[in-house]
Amino acid sequence: MTDTVVGFDTLAYARKLKAAGVDGAQAEAHAEAMRDSLMQGLATKGDVRELKADIVAIKWVLGFLSIFVLAMAARLFGVI
Repeated sequence: MTDTVVGFDTLAYARKLKAAGVDGAQAEAHAEAMRDSLMQGLATKGDVRELKADIVAIKWVLGFLSIFVLAMAARLFGVI
């Protein structure tokens, strides 16, 4: 499965700039720069999968630490 990102229609954007009087080459360059800027901070599905795996690992560690702390407290207070 490939990672997908939200699309940005550079052709439509460049056409709108051209219709507003911007030179063709400048409109195309501006559209490409805008797309690059928008796509830079987006998370991919792979990024989200990685974060989910990290969260699961953290939950396991916290679970084991909780058990350890409870066992130490029980030992400290003479329950065990």
